[in-house]
Amino acid sequence: MASSYISRTPGTAGNRKKWTFSGWYKFNMSAIAQAYWANMFLCGSNGTNYMEAGINNAGFMDWVQSTGGLNARRTTNRKFRDSTGFYHFVFVWDSDNSTAADRMILYVNGVRETSFSATTDPSSSLDSNWNFTYGQFLGSSNGGGPFFNGVMSHVQFVDGLALAPTEFGEFDATDGMWKIKTGSYGTPGAQGFHLEMEDSTNLDLDSSTNAHTFATTGTLISTKDTPSNNLATNNYLMPTIDFTNDSIASIGNRTLMQTSNYKSMYSTLGVSAGKWYAEFKLTTDSGTGSTSFVGVLNGDKYPFFGQDLTDRAIANNANGVAYVRNGGIDYNSGTAVSGQSTYTSGDILQIALDVDNGFIYFGKNNTWQQGDGSNTGVPTSGASGTGGYAITNSTIGTGGTYFMGFGGKSGNSAPYWDINWGNGAFHNANIGTVYADSAGNGAFNYAPPTNFLTICTKNISTNG
Repeated sequence: MASSYISRTPGTAGNRKKWTFSGWYKFNMSAIAQAYWANMFLCGSNGTNYMEAGINNAGFMDWVQSTGGLNARRTTNRKFRDSTGFYHFVFVWDSDNSTAADRMILYVNGVRETSFSATTDPSSSLDSNWNFTYGQFLGSSNGGGPFFNGVMSHVQFVDGLALAPTEFGEFDATDGMWKIKTGSYGTPGAQGFHLEMEDSTNLDLDSSTNAHTFATTGTLISTKDTPSNNLATNNYLMPTIDFTNDSIASIGNRTLMQTSNYKSMYSTLGVSAGKWYAEFKLTTDSGTGSTSFVGVLNGDKYPFFGQDLTDRAIANNANGVAYVRNGGIDYNSGTAVSGQSTYTSGDILQIALDVDNGFIYFGKNNTWQQGDGSNTGVPTSGASGTGGYAITNSTIGTGGTYFMGFGGKSGNSAPYWDINWGNGAFHNANIGTVYADSAGNGAFNYAPPTNFLTICTKNISTNG
């Protein structure tokens, strides 16, 4: 959401002594040395008195209320640093509870949080500054920073009830994972609401029976990334890139390559079977040499996968292959297959990875290149691999887990990559006309080749 947020100011107060707030959040790590941006979830404030809950810039959850001074707080001992999937947070305020420790309860993925570095129990019957006639802000602190950076989904507020997290999620009977219940809570109370955030034309729509009106400040980015179908994103947990404060924005799929040595970044999700598709937009580039590239790495067969190495281009890895900016497909420390088009700022590169038949296809602006140096690429050619780059052509190796990736290094100016893993956006701008994959998932600038799928949990569970 970057500097955008959703807000409303209730005309009347709800129950200030008992309520439940639930939300699903996929947020972005920041910048320098894998630190964090503060990520604000909720704020009720009149500019002086407030209640706020969010991830602070050290990575800890901090839920605090101040009315003429701090009078309630929960700050976790653990950091929340997984930017690859959704967290489910449930905040329960119950100041009438006879047990002081139960007046302010935090649940994370269905489990109560009990370890805090700072804790101040609310006094008995203390009124909260949320659910009052103060402004209510989702993704902002009183209309300013810190904001929320990432994806939020199914934000529900229930006025007047202290609820268990099982009203909003459940543990999967097969794998034990915490998963979402997408329905609206039946009795939200007078000030309750439910923002599903799945209608791309109306992200601040209240789907509860109250149908409250919210306002959006700035531009919200719609995305296909949801708690029930987690999409691949840029993997900022991998220490293979120098971070700057420009590296992450909106839904987390922009990266600035600001180093003098080659660096690479990969998808958060890998695949070991099936056919897969993604788009890579070179937004800016230095224009000198082959400083930018997209490609595929076999993570299982690369012994240094995820390590912070001084000079690490995908094509310099023994188990990687890349389509480079100056034309050509490189692998195994510089060996090249020539005959591909060069590309520059504004071009959209495509990867169609056919693990089943053992071929990688590279595209530029919807023209498939000559992966073998002689034919126009045909991703749908199956076992014949027409124009595809055969995985067996180098030591990239078969029988592993494959990750799509991209990278570069700084020249006259550092290159920006904006990746569409199926979210339907490049950086902070949604694509106009979008195309889903054959399974109906994802939203791409170009139509994916038939049977090539979005890298997401739904598709991987059946194909990858």
